[in-house]
Amino acid sequence: MHKFPDFLQRIIDYLFPPLCIVCDKPRPWGEKWLCSGCEAALIENNRYRDPCPRCAANKALGPCECRPGIDFPFDRAYSLFDFEDPVRSVLHHVKYAGKKHLAFDLALRFAPLAQQEFFEGIDGVVAVPLHVSRRRKRGYNQADYLARGLAEERRLPLFEGVLTRVRKTATQTTLNRPARRKNMKGAFAVPSGASERIRGASLLLIDDVMTTGSTTGEAAKALLHAGAASVRVLSFARD
Repeated sequence: MHKFPDFLQRIIDYLFPPLCIVCDKPRPWGEKWLCSGCEAALIENNRYRDPCPRCAANKALGPCECRPGIDFPFDRAYSLFDFEDPVRSVLHHVKYAGKKHLAFDLALRFAPLAQQEFFEGIDGVVAVPLHVSRRRKRGYNQADYLARGLAEERRLPLFEGVLTRVRKTATQTTLNRPARRKNMKGAFAVPSGASERIRGASLLLIDDVMTTGSTTGEAAKALLHAGAASVRVLSFARD
């Protein structure tokens, strides 16, 4: 793509301002995706979260579901945002409008909103994989790009190819908690030969949206079964 000199690009942007992907208002020069108002709305979304350290739910909105009988194989979980607009709109662009690099830039920009303490002791980053058929249809896995952006921002190794989705599952959208767990059971595995790379490692598992923890829980089980020392979960949003 041809790149204009900065002064000429400023003139072009003044005459034909680039628009925010969420609200269609002009965005600042040099910003790739969001206007200042929508970026501020995302930061405010994060600021007013009171996240449960086990399930990442926002306790400011009501009690979380961490009660006796519900356990997770991962040690801790954190979500940057609640899954409401403009977060919902942003992720729609990531998943369904082909804006895979938006996911990378979002992670790079907003990873600092998570407390540094959450990342202490982490040896590497792993993305929750898509089944090969769904990845082929979409053309990419949005969690891969979130993981890459976060790994770069935090200067952590990205562990690629250590987790695969071995079973094609139905969409989780309309399922309740028990059905989600049943749907995801045994959906992930660590390929033969990859266990050595993660054995004894403390891993950070990345996904776009966390709802009940069924998907990330099954992915964490596969990593732990293959020898990982521990798994934490970070998602872009919590539904």
